[in-house]
Amino acid sequence: MIIRKMRASFGCLENAEMELHEGLNIVSAPNESGKSTWCAFIRAMLYGIDSAQREKGGVKPDKVKYAPWSGAPMAGEMDIEHEGKAITLRRGSKNAAAPMKDFSAVYSGTAQPVPGMKGTDAGAMLTGMPKAVFESSVFVRQAGLAVSNSTELEKRINAIISTGDTEAVSYSDADSSLRAWLRKRRHNRSGAIPALEAEIAEKRAAIDSAAVTAAERGSLEQRLAEAIEAEKAAAENSKRDSEARRSRLMEALERAREQAEAAEKQRAEAMEAAMRSETETEKGPFGGMSASEALFEAGKDADLLTELRSAVPGHAPEIILGILAALSLIAASVFDLPIFYGAAGVFFMVGLIYAALRNGKRKEAAAYAFSIVQRYNATDGEGIMAVAEEHAFACAAAEKANETLLSAEANCAAARAALSAAERQLFDHSENSADTGALARAQAETALIRRRIAIAEGRLEAMGDPMVAKTKLEALESRHAELTEQYDALSLAIETLREANDEMQQRFAPALGRRAAEIMSRLTGGKYTELSFSRELDAAAKRSGDTLAHEKAFLSEGTVDQIYLALRLAICDLALPEGCSCPLVLDDALVNFDDERMGNALEVLREIAEKRQVILFSCHDREARYMESR
Repeated sequence: MIIRKMRASFGCLENAEMELHEGLNIVSAPNESGKSTWCAFIRAMLYGIDSAQREKGGVKPDKVKYAPWSGAPMAGEMDIEHEGKAITLRRGSKNAAAPMKDFSAVYSGTAQPVPGMKGTDAGAMLTGMPKAVFESSVFVRQAGLAVSNSTELEKRINAIISTGDTEAVSYSDADSSLRAWLRKRRHNRSGAIPALEAEIAEKRAAIDSAAVTAAERGSLEQRLAEAIEAEKAAAENSKRDSEARRSRLMEALERAREQAEAAEKQRAEAMEAAMRSETETEKGPFGGMSASEALFEAGKDADLLTELRSAVPGHAPEIILGILAALSLIAASVFDLPIFYGAAGVFFMVGLIYAALRNGKRKEAAAYAFSIVQRYNATDGEGIMAVAEEHAFACAAAEKANETLLSAEANCAAARAALSAAERQLFDHSENSADTGALARAQAETALIRRRIAIAEGRLEAMGDPMVAKTKLEALESRHAELTEQYDALSLAIETLREANDEMQQRFAPALGRRAAEIMSRLTGGKYTELSFSRELDAAAKRSGDTLAHEKAFLSEGTVDQIYLALRLAICDLALPEGCSCPLVLDDALVNFDDERMGNALEVLREIAEKRQVILFSCHDREARYMESR
């Protein structure tokens, strides 16, 4: 394949064009002028843009990094020559999220599509290699000289070494697939085998548990039969005990009823006596009074009676006044003085008034004394006190009768309580006699065993048919044996594959090292004569005359670039398909070479350009001047 012309709206390239020719093309341009962008454009036209790529480590994805600065859709066109036919590739973008997705490939100058060529496989059809191999071989960037051993490159190398079949599977892919299958079967505690082992253990435990549960149920059924017999015996004993206790309670109830009736009778008699005594205290002059009040009132009235009888004045004042009146008259007759007549009249009037007053007091005292005598029906103070003492005796009798009544009421209440208790005991016995004592314990034991049997039967029912469980266990054990056999076979296959890959590496690495060493010797003017590479393509170089090779960490940056350029060119010779003429694209690959080694590299590239197109981008013009001088 030869690239003839390119037109790009891509990153900093705005409708830019570039024409190329067969052989070695040297494109000289200063930095920031779009050289790396043209390299990325070539890759994008062949393999498209990965729209799923995301920013990683601060590096923008291609769909963002190469979005046109003008804001126009990403697009491009490339005229190529492939197998003697001119073809025009076009890519465009209708959707910014899927740049360069719209693809067409037509024969140049016509609208006739190239049969079978699509945007997803155009690069592989034109170059003969997938994108990963393209980037690891003929697509050389200054920042990407080192080669990563991708599975696609490994697949191609292994295939060419072993059979020449370029469709073979890489060791890494095969190893990854085998290990994935191995992990599906067992990976630490996960995978199909551990899952089966857990299920087998669970089934075995379930079967064992079912056997234990069945044995437990049998034991419980035996215990249930014994418990039922014990319950029957306890019921008989309880019945006899209940009848005897009922008889005792009936007797106690009858005694309590008799005692309650007797207490009621005594209470009624005490109440009647108390009422009679209370009636007695209401009679007589001291009705409603206490004994002390009656004695006090009687004493007071007795003293008053005595006082009334002795308090009426005698006739002495009247006599004296009569005498004075008579003397006054005698004096008046003797001395014939009017004053004596007046005095006699005064004395006479005073005597009359005093006699009238004395007579009224006597009648009043006699009436009050009569009322006292009549109230007590007694003629003197002793009789009054005797009536009071009789009232005090009646009060004492009433108080004693009340005390007797209180005692009778207390006895009656106690008897009633005893009767109620006896009735309640008899009622409780009638209601609960069957659920107490030994019978209740026997019934509780029977109920407990029945519950345990029900639980055991429920567990057995949940476990299902033991024969079905054993059949499933046998199937699981058979599957476990099958998977274990597969696991062992996969482990053996992985080991065998590793040994085969080691053998291939031993066959390919020397060949790759020899070819790369030849190119390295030419690039360095014979200074470095030997190269070696690990499986990951890390390099070590040995100078002519040295005993030991040096790893890249001990070499200059220019020497490291030369080693990996030599490796790239060796891979192109050994790993690309026979007859593949895919262009070799280099972006500032010689920037760290001194002039001498640059010249050596250009001579190597000129030889390669005889078989494939070489496009060398450079930020210097020394490469072009060197070629013009030859």
